[in-house]
Amino acid sequence: MRSYNHTPAYKEYRQTKRKTKEYKEYDRVYNAQPIRVQARSDYKKTPEYKENQRVRWKEDPSFRISKLVANGVWFALGKNKGGRHWEDLVGYTVEQLRSHLERQFQLGMSWENYGKGGWVIDHKQPRCSFCFSSSDDPEFKACWALSNLQPLWEKDNLAKIGQDKQFSVRNKIRENI
Repeated sequence: MRSYNHTPAYKEYRQTKRKTKEYKEYDRVYNAQPIRVQARSDYKKTPEYKENQRVRWKEDPSFRISKLVANGVWFALGKNKGGRHWEDLVGYTVEQLRSHLERQFQLGMSWENYGKGGWVIDHKQPRCSFCFSSSDDPEFKACWALSNLQPLWEKDNLAKIGQDKQFSVRNKIRENI
């Protein structure tokens, strides 16, 4: 009976297997960060993570504000955000924003009625009036400055939308032509 351990096909198989093992070791050591990012990404898809986020959204006003401002900044800058945290871009923390808003609360405003049907965070000078392309732009800083943010009842904020046309960047451009 012939032994297969010495055939060229078996030697090629062993060599390929060894290379694969070496590659996996190399990949584990040198590509650890992308693997961690993928694992984190997979975790965010789990029902436990989603439930945790939903509970925090309901119970923690700072978490909710942070998510909403982060979304607004991302929407304003897109890829120019450069993976940086919104607090680093605007120059204040979520706690500073929270205390700033609390100082301006009107009668009946609380963190329990924040959001749909209650009050919202409003830009005194609308976002559409600013023209910026990066977080280093002075207009970006002015748009997201604490002095430009206020709590406002949702119905008042929606009524304000029609008045925002006077601030529109497009109107500024048309006036200059």
